Amino acid sequence: MNDRFDRKSDGSYAWGQRNTYIKELEELNINVPDLILGILFRIENPASNHYFGSIGRVGRALSETKNRNEIE
Repeated sequence: MNDRFDRKSDGSYAWGQRNTYIKELEELNINVPDLILGILFRIENPASNHYFGSIGRVGRALSETKNRNEIE
């Protein structure tokens, strides 16, 4: 879904080839809407392994989910 390291820029040349893996998560019966919305929250004292997603990448992932109606 997202790479787990910070970038100074995200090259637009690679954007189309980078996958979100939403379909794979859904096949594993992972609650994708809760997962995606959870990485958007900004909290004061997150767990050391909490991942904060960028809104652009999360938006792309949400557009690929089979649960689009549930998200809306």
